[in-house]
Amino acid sequence: MKIIWGLKIGGLQQKIINLIAIFIIILHGSYSVMYYFQQQNLAAIVGETGVEQQASIKAVSEKTMESVVDSTMTQTTALQAYIANDIFSDVQGDVLMLKTYTENLFEHSSRFSDRKVTAPTIVNDGHVSVQLIHEEDVDPSESEYLGLVANMSDTMKAIYESSGMISSVFVGLPDGNMLLVNDRSSTFVAEDGSALTLDIRNRSWYVQAVEAGEMIFTGVEYDAYTDIQMIECAAPVY
Repeated sequence: MKIIWGLKIGGLQQKIINLIAIFIIILHGSYSVMYYFQQQNLAAIVGETGVEQQASIKAVSEKTMESVVDSTMTQTTALQAYIANDIFSDVQGDVLMLKTYTENLFEHSSRFSDRKVTAPTIVNDGHVSVQLIHEEDVDPSESEYLGLVANMSDTMKAIYESSGMISSVFVGLPDGNMLLVNDRSSTFVAEDGSALTLDIRNRSWYVQAVEAGEMIFTGVEYDAYTDIQMIECAAPVY
């Protein structure tokens, strides 16, 4: 038996103290282990929460961005459609005016004398001019309508000059001749200076207008001389 600070410790008392000490050590160890795992769990929870938050933020951001992009694309498409409709409406109005003028011209043909129209030349390149284009093996001098249609030259030039969207104004005749107005005369001239020909009555604008019997817009096509993409508008005149 030992005496510590005036207390007698030994036998049963020593065993109780030892048990208490062991219990305290075990309790402390258990607390440390629990604290460690709690910290690990808390860190994991925080990490998972952070990941979830990041995922949530990313999802919201992507959804917001997608919504903004969709809205912008919709507005842009609507604007482009509005502009395209406006352009096509202007072109349609010009073609209808030309159609009406041509109908009146033929209806009152006796009031008009034939006018002469010449083939394209390099000299006229860069200047708005009226040019005669015809199919191969077609003699313009034998045309029944060409001289009469040439009376529309000034009107066709006015339509061409007043529009910023029309690249050419033309009237194709059923005899294989065509009256054409633009400022690119050299495009229709061969290297030897002779005028190039064109298979007029087999061009899509001519065929589609004849088949439809009304105004048409072709799909996107390539210009016969320059391979530039374009859309053509045509209306038949009877």
